[in-house]
Amino acid sequence: LFQDGRMFVEGIGALRAVNAYNGRSLWEFPLPNVQAAYNADHLSGTAVTSSNFCVAGGSVYVHDKQRCYRLDAATGRKLGEFTPPVDRQGRAGAWGYIACDGDVLFGSLANPQHLTRYAYLRADMRELWGESTALFALDARTGELRWRYDAEESIRHNAIAIGNGRVFLIDRAIANEDKWNSDDASRKLPAVAELKHPLGRLLALNSTTGKTAWSRERRDAFGTMLAL
Repeated sequence: LFQDGRMFVEGIGALRAVNAYNGRSLWEFPLPNVQAAYNADHLSGTAVTSSNFCVAGGSVYVHDKQRCYRLDAATGRKLGEFTPPVDRQGRAGAWGYIACDGDVLFGSLANPQHLTRYAYLRADMRELWGESTALFALDARTGELRWRYDAEESIRHNAIAIGNGRVFLIDRAIANEDKWNSDDASRKLPAVAELKHPLGRLLALNSTTGKTAWSRERRDAFGTMLAL
């Protein structure tokens, strides 16, 4: 990611800021094994799970699933440490999606029971989560919870888009072809003509309050990707 002449690059165990014009290292924030789950031949990775860090308003936000760190973009100094809200059963949540518009930090409660399908060589996908059970918004400076939206079905991380004071998302059941047994070596997919993809509902939420601005009551949103 790039902002104000700095590039922010994440490796297996740290987030580093470098001068974007000459490559000089500016600071490094340790995150032990934060990207270990992506170090395999599965060829999906963040294309499904989405990124775990973002930059806005002079701050870098990076999460390790358990907590999100707010770092000063210029110095790397830790300015805050936020935990995701609990799930509907009151259990500690795991952070999934992340985005920030400067005032509001958005996150989601990842669904650890849904595993991303590996796409090439057989790989361990247990830590690669692409679906969430809830979307939430925190004060980007203090980490105070502003609102949350609990999905009726599920929220795919690639089916969230934010802009113009709105949060757009598709709430729909997990796709049939995404339901699979990771221990099944054959993992054969049915022919395209046989796939019955569940449709979902498209919603627009007020990004400040979380209240529904509008929604399509018809469940006709295909729902694998959303962009604004």
